[in-house]
Amino acid sequence: MMSVDHTRNPHVERLVLTSIVLLAALPAIMTFARTSPPLIAAVIAFLLGIGAWRDGTWPIMGRQLRSFATGPAGMLLIAGLALMALSLFWTPAPERALRHLLQLLGSVLVIGIVLTGIPWRYKEKFRLFMPLGLALAALLVVAHFTWSGAVNALLGAPIDGFYVNRTAVALALFAPIVLTALWRKGNFLAAVGLGLIVLAAIWQSDSWSAKLASLAIAGSLPLSLLAPRRFHMLAATGILATLLAAPFYVGHLNNLIPSSVHDTVGYNSLTIRGEIWREYASLVWHRPLLGFGLEASNVIQRTDIVAGFSEAQIGFLSFGHPHNAVLQIWFEFGLVGVLVAASLLGLLFWTMARLQDWQLAIATTTSLGVYAVACVSHGAWQAWWICLVGLVAFAFMLQIICPTDRNAQNPEMGKPSAAL
Repeated sequence: MMSVDHTRNPHVERLVLTSIVLLAALPAIMTFARTSPPLIAAVIAFLLGIGAWRDGTWPIMGRQLRSFATGPAGMLLIAGLALMALSLFWTPAPERALRHLLQLLGSVLVIGIVLTGIPWRYKEKFRLFMPLGLALAALLVVAHFTWSGAVNALLGAPIDGFYVNRTAVALALFAPIVLTALWRKGNFLAAVGLGLIVLAAIWQSDSWSAKLASLAIAGSLPLSLLAPRRFHMLAATGILATLLAAPFYVGHLNNLIPSSVHDTVGYNSLTIRGEIWREYASLVWHRPLLGFGLEASNVIQRTDIVAGFSEAQIGFLSFGHPHNAVLQIWFEFGLVGVLVAASLLGLLFWTMARLQDWQLAIATTTSLGVYAVACVSHGAWQAWWICLVGLVAFAFMLQIICPTDRNAQNPEMGKPSAAL
């Protein structure tokens, strides 16, 4: 997406600055309001939209949205949404599916506005506020476990350890671009210090998803920096291959993971997920082309399809979703849905390959972190998760947009070569 060049209108500047402060505050807000990303994303979109209207650049944003919608990525996204809408006719949970479809449509629109309204002139403000926001969130997570949720108790929010798991995920996903921004600015000690605080918070939390993401990011970063383009190709190939082949291996992952890892992570955080995946994977073959429909994974345990299943098997199908976005796409939309998803991801990776080396390295490692979380946790269509990933993309784009992009009206917008 191209950026919007906000003029020196003081009212517009206040709107944009507020949006950046909200972005920076998001991880901290999630410690006591863990489903807040959709609201924060909507407010940021509203502020940027009003700013664009006040300074006359709203038509540019509108043209960019239309250009994206008629380009390859937009058409694929529309095809995916259309498949979801059509699945309302065969899903066993039509009312729930309709709610999630509407939430998904709203999330896509909000993130689209956010990404077309990137205020490039304020990237320095991002470099000021975002590290402060990440540090505050990390300290709140540490305090949560040190003082038994005292801050949340004071605010009337749940004090359970799991409640800040999503904050830990946000810390892991925002960290690469925030730390890179500090490092490239020459604030080496600040980058190292913030990185250590963020890691301490993630590993003190109960979120093994965030821990896995931090390992994926930290483990891939050296290779990504050493050979950005080769590693990007390797990572993209691996992600697409694991997406396409999911039904053939997810049911056997428990057997492939060493027992020492099972013992360390624990049954309720790791082993049970493998058992959940095994049951959903076995059902994929009942409807391999179009799947069971949007949100069918939430109610499948109450349908006739599980007749003859043991009580334990039905129990594994009763956790609301497979806790694996790749498997959920296969289960709910079959091969057709997976091919649409793979095409979208392939187009994204193709577009990413046009970034500069350092940008590509950070984008690739962040993508691996997002994919790691998506493969072990959370429902694929949960609005908080989609909006969180969208805001991470917004933070990344805010740092790579160049002043020369402003007010560009590129007729190729929406095509892979111009999507970034």
